[in-house]
Amino acid sequence: MHKRYTKLAAQFLEEYSDVRGNAGCNDWDYPDDWDETQRKRFTRQCIAFNECRELETVTDQEVEDEMPLADFCAISLIAHMLAN
Repeated sequence: MHKRYTKLAAQFLEEYSDVRGNAGCNDWDYPDDWDETQRKRFTRQCIAFNECRELETVTDQEVEDEMPLADFCAISLIAHMLAN
């Protein structure tokens, strides 16, 4: 994908994240082919990104507490990953 469109998609997702963040119940379903390790890893990344923390500072208990993950958290991380 052209870099210009990747950035556009990231901007769209960031705006969409704001909309979803105001939408009440919004738990996100992990892809069916992700195992527990992948789900926990992604959840840890989302917590670290959304709270502006180092990945290593996110505890296993925090990861457990956040599962299932709110969709706006996942969208925000994906937008950031696309933009950078």
